[in-house]
Amino acid sequence: MSNGNTPQVQIESVASSLPPTIVSSLALEDRIRQASPGIDFPSGTIERLTGVRNRRVLADGQNVSDLAVKAGREALKRAHRTIADIGALIFSAASSDVTEPATANIVAAALNTRCPVFDIKNACNSFINAMETAEALIIAKKYRRILIVNGEAPSRVVRTAVTDMVGLRKAFAGYTLGDAGAAMILSAADGDSGILTSTFYSAGEYWPLSAVLGGGSRYPRDLDKFYFEGETSGLKDVFLTLAPPIVTKVLADAGWTTDDPEVIVTHQVSMKSFDLIATKLNFDQSKFVIVLPDLGNMVSASIPVALDIARQEGRLKPGTKVLLIGLAAGVSIAPMALIW
Repeated sequence: MSNGNTPQVQIESVASSLPPTIVSSLALEDRIRQASPGIDFPSGTIERLTGVRNRRVLADGQNVSDLAVKAGREALKRAHRTIADIGALIFSAASSDVTEPATANIVAAALNTRCPVFDIKNACNSFINAMETAEALIIAKKYRRILIVNGEAPSRVVRTAVTDMVGLRKAFAGYTLGDAGAAMILSAADGDSGILTSTFYSAGEYWPLSAVLGGGSRYPRDLDKFYFEGETSGLKDVFLTLAPPIVTKVLADAGWTTDDPEVIVTHQVSMKSFDLIATKLNFDQSKFVIVLPDLGNMVSASIPVALDIARQEGRLKPGTKVLLIGLAAGVSIAPMALIW
């Protein structure tokens, strides 16, 4: 939204919420073998091919709104705000509590607010799309301060029972998925920190490469369609082709070169894909915040959770140049440059 070097919208706080239950890739492989008799799935395959050792999993009886509420409360606390200070609330995730109404309403009830609320859903770019939307609303002076909350539970659409190797290959991308929640407060900038620029790009013709087909008008009641399926190789090739010029444009709009970002947060699907994309974009890999091995692919929670981890590690100081790179099924690409 913004361009140039004068931020109009700043990040007041960021927070994350991780379910306490840890499921290792070895444990998940055992579960898959038990549910899929006759399938040859050697121990250690998931970590060897993806780099994912562990992921967090939401407990039975809990919902994504619980993750969002917990993160939202922590974001308010860190910003020294109360819910009364929030002008609007956005729930942004691929997951949801129910089909109707918007999960934002459930979060709002838990946080005891009647401010305007709505959902934004765009696969793994849901959160960063919400950041762009909030930025535009704040610049337009619709709201002074906006709380974005997020909760993802992709573990609930992972297929563990497969009948053949074709089914295993389709389901395999889901074996990297992990649950998480996050939140962020954005407000009108009062200094030099904030969002500098963003450029989002979509190529909808690639939507079949990664999808959960059930629940919409195409397959409203087909229970077999309520599982995540993805063509990891095809998606990787699309990102490697389309992402570099979009990221280059954001750097140019921010007045940066590839050397300028001090902290880089990108959506992470597998370590092999990450290495290829980082090399293709010509970035120093030591600048990236790597969360995939122990948290997995957290869908749209990946970027804000990684930001919060960078904050906890002391990597985000006032004035730090941060580059966010959103990559999502659909396909969409969402890079954003900001000053912490």
